[in-house]
Formats: sequence, structure tokens, C-alpha cells
Amino acid sequence: MKKNIPLLLAMVVSGGINANSISFENDDFRIELREERMSRSSRNLKACRRELRDAQDDIDELVDAVRDLRAENNRLKDLLDARDPAPRPPHRARVACEDEGVFVFKDTIVKMKAFAYSGDGYNYTSNASTTFANNWIKEYACEDADLYIKTFKRLKTFAYSGSGLNYTSNSAVNFASQKLTSFCSDYQLEEKYSELYQFAYSSNGLNYTSNSARKYAFDAIKEEAFSCANPFSLDAEAIYNDTSENNDSDSHGALYYTIESGDTISSIAARFDLNIKQLIRLNLDIKDINRISIGMRIRVR
Repeated sequence: MKKNIPLLLAMVVSGGINANSISFENDDFRIELREERMSRSSRNLKACRRELRDAQDDIDELVDAVRDLRAENNRLKDLLDARDPAPRPPHRARVACEDEGVFVFKDTIVKMKAFAYSGDGYNYTSNASTTFANNWIKEYACEDADLYIKTFKRLKTFAYSGSGLNYTSNSAVNFASQKLTSFCSDYQLEEKYSELYQFAYSSNGLNYTSNSARKYAFDAIKEEAFSCANPFSLDAEAIYNDTSENNDSDSHGALYYTIESGDTISSIAARFDLNIKQLIRLNLDIKDINRISIGMRIRVR
């Protein structure tokens, strides 16, 4: 059509064609141009749809691949769960401190005698402290000395303190001696007792006398606070020797484990034949033992 425009103009000038004819030709040109544009748009639309279909096919393939990976992961997990657990090393029997040999128990005797003689311990005479230390190594394991002393002092302080049971010194010693072997050391004894005492003593609470408030608070917590198995018993569940490279001992024979990826408190306790309460008692310096991290060292014996 474009090639015919100069010819049409020439014919108009020469009088061989009138203007109305040109008007019809221009309309035809516009229609042809519009049809060409529509055809091009249609081709572009088809191309876009083709690319979208190809992209959808790629997405479907990725979804299938992820589904296959998940299925394989579950299969491998089932295989791992079904496998026989690795055999545990033999248990190490807990023995009385005196059976560890003189070069082991001599330091424990010195430590326990000093504890028995001190004012925040039993407050014994020198001779009585010596007798106590010699008897102690016959009944307890050397490795329990530090925990024994720490637990005794905590209970004596609680019993003797004005914010605690407000006992006399001798009564506080007797209390600590009697409750030592059943105390759950992870129990928040002081905090819970204080809260209940304040409630019972306050005029906004039960408005008890001081002595009645103390009895109320202690009666409320004693069953939960003093219901644990004796951690010092030689018959307690033994800790087996683990020769893993992540374990190390200090000069006092305590065994420590370095936490790895995937470890949990329950899995570590099971690995070393402990229950969670025993593991907590061995790590009283850790404020929240449930918040462990890779590389942290915790005591397991």
C-alpha cells in the first residue's frame, strides 16, 4: 500500500483520480496496519504463554525433586532409628573413698576434717572432726566430698537464717544432717519458702504469727524439696567409663563432657547413665542447664 501512495498522489494531481478514492485507500491502509499490530501482539502473547508453561514445568520438576528428597530423608531416619544401639562400655562401680587408696583419700580426709571443724560446718572439736572424716571415707565416695559440703552448708544456712527456719545453730546442724541425703539440690528452696512465708505472715495473706508462718511455708514445700534419691549412696546408679575424646577429667577425678551438635540434656544424661536431676546436681553452677550450647563443658561425674 505504501508503494502506491506516490502513484495515487500523482493521479490526483493529474486529475486521474478524485480525493474520495484516496480516502478509501487510506482507510484500507489503517485497517491493514491495525491488523499487522494485532497479529504481532498475538504472536508475542503466544510466546509469553509458551514461556510460562516452560517455567511451570520447571517448578513442577523442583517440587517433585523436593518430595523425593524428603522421602529419602525419612527412609534414612527410619533406618537409623531401627539400628541396634552401640554397646555401652562397662560400668564403673562406685566405691567407698577409703578403697580408692591412700594417695586418693588422704586429700579428702583433710578436706572433710576441715569442713567438720569449721563454724559453717559441723563445728566439731578437732578430735571429733578427725573421727568424722575417718568415718566419712568409709561411707561415701571421694568424688562426692565437694557436693556433700556444698549441700550441707546450704541447708544449714537455710535452717539457721532468720529468713529461713530460724533454728538454733545445733538444730540447724541436725536439720542439715538429716535432710542432706534426700534434698533435691535443683529445687528453689529459699525462694519458694520465702514466698510462702510472706504470704502466710502478711496481713494481706493468712496473717499468721511468725512461727506459724514458718511452719506453714515449710510444710508446703518439704515433700517436693526432700523427695530425691540419695545422691551420695554407693549403691546409686553408677556412671560408666566413657573414653570419648569429648570427655576430660580434672585433678579431683570429676569427669566433664564437651557438648556437640545434636546433644540434649536428656541424651547426655542417658549416655552417662544419669537421670536429669543427677545431672543438674552435678552442675549447680549452671543457672539454666536446659540452655546448653555447642562447646560447653558440663560435669557428668
